[in-house]
Amino acid sequence: MLGSGPDTIKYMYPKYRLADYGVLEGGHNFTPDRLHNEYLNTLASKGVIGFISFYFGIVLFWFVFVIKDIYDAKANALRYLSMGCIGGIGIYLGQVLFNFGVVATLVLFYLLMGLAVAIKDIRKNDNG
Repeated sequence: MLGSGPDTIKYMYPKYRLADYGVLEGGHNFTPDRLHNEYLNTLASKGVIGFISFYFGIVLFWFVFVIKDIYDAKANALRYLSMGCIGGIGIYLGQVLFNFGVVATLVLFYLLMGLAVAIKDIRKNDNG
């Protein structure tokens, strides 16, 4: 339920690994430090509570927040930038089914999330 802790896959995985794995990999990366599915990696390291908190508490809330803002901003051209942010976040969330987040992609993920929130704030200040 609570997971093994952030970035602990490298330490928890060896008890489940077969020795044949190292031979197939050519001896390198015998002990991977991340699972190649961000959702499974989050479940294993942060547990069900961390998974639900992040993906349903933060990411889903963000999607609802931005979609509501796009709907409210029918006459504002900034809504297209918000739609682009949703597209970028959706692409990221799709690609981490087959990979894990690295610094290069996570920075863009959080920048797009922040940009969409800032757009709502800019629109609010322009209207008020």
